[in-house]
Amino acid sequence: MIRILPEPKRVIEYEGFTQAFQGICLDGGDELRELLQLRFWNYPEISIKKKEEADASCLTVHTVKSLEGIESEKPELLKEQGYDLEVGENGVTLKYETNAGFIQGATTIKLLLEKEEEGFRLPLCHITDYPSIPVRAIAQTFSWYAGYGRFGFDSQLW
Repeated sequence: MIRILPEPKRVIEYEGFTQAFQGICLDGGDELRELLQLRFWNYPEISIKKKEEADASCLTVHTVKSLEGIESEKPELLKEQGYDLEVGENGVTLKYETNAGFIQGATTIKLLLEKEEEGFRLPLCHITDYPSIPVRAIAQTFSWYAGYGRFGFDSQLW
């Protein structure tokens, strides 16, 4: 069962997993490859390569800069920050319209990673996601008032 946070708007799970991989071959340009490298900074064992450098150890990620035909309750937020991700046995298709959508989709790929002896794998699925509100934020003052990280007075408010 796929459980990732924040919870995607739509998830369809299929049986099985991708082939094991040690690298990701991206068919997007250098800017997208750089964004993907930044997103996977804490996975040095996963190499991010150009499509031309693809080999048997790579998972191919095909990018499509369009969300046309994908329905949502909030189409403006889907276009601004959303993505559509299809994980198949032989690769991934990531649809997006902005860099924010690409980054959110790349983050979902990262959250779906499962470690294997031969490398990594992803569960076969179809995910469509976008935010419920335009601005995602953490209210630092709220956590301060809750007393997180403090001992003594006010530390047990919640």
